[in-house]
Amino acid sequence: MSNAPARAHHRAPWIALLLVPLLALTGALLPATASSAQGGAGVTATVTAASEADGLAVHVTGSGFDGITGAYAAIIEKGTESSVGMSGGYAAFGYWMTPGAIVDGAFDATLVAPTAALDRTRHYEFLVWQGHTAPDDTTIYARTDIAVTDAQWDAIFPPPPP
Repeated sequence: MSNAPARAHHRAPWIALLLVPLLALTGALLPATASSAQGGAGVTATVTAASEADGLAVHVTGSGFDGITGAYAAIIEKGTESSVGMSGGYAAFGYWMTPGAIVDGAFDATLVAPTAALDRTRHYEFLVWQGHTAPDDTTIYARTDIAVTDAQWDAIFPPPPP
């Protein structure tokens, strides 16, 4: 039950009708705060271990994430960010939304992609994007290719014995 006068109840839909497009227009005209961080953010990804039992361990570091206190990160097949969601589309996922995950604009972590999530014939990349969003051109802070050597692929997918 509301204490507002009856005439206010009749005005509410009209106010909403005017306010919603105005807010949408404001969002379209003003840049997102994530965009300002994209210019200075950078990441590196280095394979630190590869095995059939454990998959691919990738050490990732980031800097230039000033003002960003949390983000999502993932190892994905290169160019497939449009299929990444909370339920899949990645080989490994990093949930860095907790306090302390990004400190002074930087992070240092290791993501492990299990063997079952990898395909030797594919190319992989590491990307970091705005939390609680899907990765796309407007939400991705930074990305980099992951260089996997033939020897590392052989460790993950051993060749058949002669």
